[in-house]
Amino acid sequence: MRAARMFTLALAEQGVMTSVTRVLSEMFGSLGATGKGHGTDSAVLLGLSGHEPDTVDVDQVPAILEGIRGSSSMLLQGAHRIALDEEADLMLRGLQTLAFHSNGMRFTAFDASGSTLLEKTYYSVGGGFVLSVGADSKLSHRAD
Repeated sequence: MRAARMFTLALAEQGVMTSVTRVLSEMFGSLGATGKGHGTDSAVLLGLSGHEPDTVDVDQVPAILEGIRGSSSMLLQGAHRIALDEEADLMLRGLQTLAFHSNGMRFTAFDASGSTLLEKTYYSVGGGFVLSVGADSKLSHRAD
């Protein structure tokens, strides 16, 4: 959830949020292998919608997810509506791992022409930390 939300914050920071029409979310290694069983898919949808684990109303989570899935769309960061094809946009790649760590996630935002607006890779490394890899290939720490 945190990594997905961090990605939407990066979209806003880069000034491309309103140009986004699709976000591809890929979970690799153990995140991909245990994805739906451990709620990774739901956490990603909540994070892309702007929710945080510390503040989301857990009693409202089923309704939030039902709204996203029922409409096949979501509000990125609660502000910009995009279409959602969960089968094509949320990929669980349990048999593949990324170089840095087995708990890897990659988010890619596209515009209406299919051009990539932003791509970022994140790693959940345990102990409450998410590391992100940006275009400059430097890691930055962000506490869970």
